[in-house]
Amino acid sequence: MVKSEPLADGIMGNSLPHPLNQKLYRVSEELIKIASLTDQEDKVFRLRFGLSGKDPMYIHEVATEMGLIIEDILEVSRAAMSKISVAAQHFDVDVEDIIEGIK
Repeated sequence: MVKSEPLADGIMGNSLPHPLNQKLYRVSEELIKIASLTDQEDKVFRLRFGLSGKDPMYIHEVATEMGLIIEDILEVSRAAMSKISVAAQHFDVDVEDIIEGIK
């Protein structure tokens, strides 16, 4: 199985972050705040995309870490992405553009 490019790829790595990556990281953090994620949604999103100071995780790794089944993580992930997508409209930003910009 090939691990997909994570949202924070290049941001949380060992190298010095590129200024664009720093900006994208700050935008991601702002979107998370504006989206009013539940604690569970926030944790899943941060673990999944490596925004918690750890490497990005596969869905099954997040499920194991949180003691949930994969289907629950997928459901929580979808809810978080939906809220973040709505929040991105305030910035007139497409979440997919942020993800693509970090790759």
